[in-house]
Amino acid sequence: MTAVADVGLRERAQEEIGRSLAEGLPEDDAEARAWALLVDLVDEENRRRVLSQDPPFSPDERTATAQELFNQFFRLGPLQPLLDDESIEEVIVNAPDRGFLVRAGGAKEEIHPGFASDEEVRSLLARIIVRAGRRIDDASPAVDVRLPDGARLHALLPPLVRRACLTIRRHRMVAESLDDLVALQTVSDELAVFRTALGPNVTGAPDSRTTRKPFAALPGVRPELSTSKATS
Repeated sequence: MTAVADVGLRERAQEEIGRSLAEGLPEDDAEARAWALLVDLVDEENRRRVLSQDPPFSPDERTATAQELFNQFFRLGPLQPLLDDESIEEVIVNAPDRGFLVRAGGAKEEIHPGFASDEEVRSLLARIIVRAGRRIDDASPAVDVRLPDGARLHALLPPLVRRACLTIRRHRMVAESLDDLVALQTVSDELAVFRTALGPNVTGAPDSRTTRKPFAALPGVRPELSTSKATS
């Protein structure tokens, strides 16, 4: 992943976004305002390049630059494009310039995460984790939090590790029905037929007053009976 925005543009964007956020707008409004500001800032930078006879941004580069800056302030920075890829289940960052991704099915690929420094990794972690009501710093160098989309973020800082590192893991529902389980060869055809015929007759611990049916929501199993009273 190659960064498009240079340091000067990033600094100007940070100043503009800081002033915008100081207005205390609701989150959705703040993000919409920030996006408009970033688009204007990129257009202004492009005009400056033209006047100074530097190579201007192409239309695609203008959009990519605004998106890169937006991700830096409101999403997961240079990792966001990876997490927008539905085929990627896990992203591992071992250093600013070294990491791996794991795709659905287990294929592992080496990546350049796109961070410029350890400080940039730490800054991203601090911003993400504070939104979850936690903190990560020298006094609390290990954190595990749930992200808004349900993914899990596990992060470590020195002295627990040599360099700041993180893992983002997404758990996907790959089976939503008995047919899916059969297709994945997790359940045999015979067991699926048996489980459908079994219906809601699933019991819990002897002292449980109500036992929920773990398969009740699966197509092919009668959903009208999701609970039953245990006899005592």
